[in-house]
Amino acid sequence: MRRFKSKRSVGFVCIMSLVLAMLCGCASFFTFEEEVSTEDMSIDQISVLKDITENTLQLSSDGTVLEMSCEDYSEQGIDTNGVEDYIRGEIDAYNKESGLSKMSLVEYREDSGLVKSAIRYNDIDTYNDFNVMDIVNISYDKNQADEVARDEAEARLKAAVTVTEEVEIDEEALAEAGYSLDDLEDGAINESSGEVATASDAVATFTDASGNVAESGDISGDSYMMIKTTEPIVISISDGKILYTNYHVEPIDASSARCLGDGVAIIVYEYNN
Repeated sequence: MRRFKSKRSVGFVCIMSLVLAMLCGCASFFTFEEEVSTEDMSIDQISVLKDITENTLQLSSDGTVLEMSCEDYSEQGIDTNGVEDYIRGEIDAYNKESGLSKMSLVEYREDSGLVKSAIRYNDIDTYNDFNVMDIVNISYDKNQADEVARDEAEARLKAAVTVTEEVEIDEEALAEAGYSLDDLEDGAINESSGEVATASDAVATFTDASGNVAESGDISGDSYMMIKTTEPIVISISDGKILYTNYHVEPIDASSARCLGDGVAIIVYEYNN
């Protein structure tokens, strides 16, 4: 949460995690000037949260971002009363501080401990600022994609450090294992762990919807966009399609993909218009 100055794992859902314990015992501590009814959003036909089962960031061609969070607190026995008011209070405080209405609560649902919320941001910068994140959403940039590949290659190279362990030398056992005394240095056997980077690792590779592999230089399009993140979150393109993903991404359908959170995920996409 922005006011805690600590990076949250995925979107606004962590605001709930940080305050639910407080809300259980001291919900009356918070007071709000405005109480907005969400009854008109309870109809499934107009709900943006109806089918949401995991944290999702939806991007639109007008630059707006819709964050849809989903968290199940039912098994934790946590009272979620007051969470909606807390969210509204934080949004109001942010808008007041910025002097503009940059974000709003579109929908909130709570059912037996299952908490869902949809928050709309004017742009990705507002989303990053409020959530203390650094998700990049720009026109496709080959250099940035290759930089990610290069950094990962260097990390693998560093992981292939030499592990030195003092051992008792047994020449017969060494010979059977294919070693000789020349392979030893100061009574130590050197073992490498991890992958060794190669020059080709500095070139980003992607997979398209058909499973074909392409290098960063093979991808070109004036309207191509690129999102880059380390967050474990689903990315959805509301009025477009996903063209390429790197190996830190799991495609879901033509317009959505799951970032695995195990490295820097890159998604190349395009809007329809």
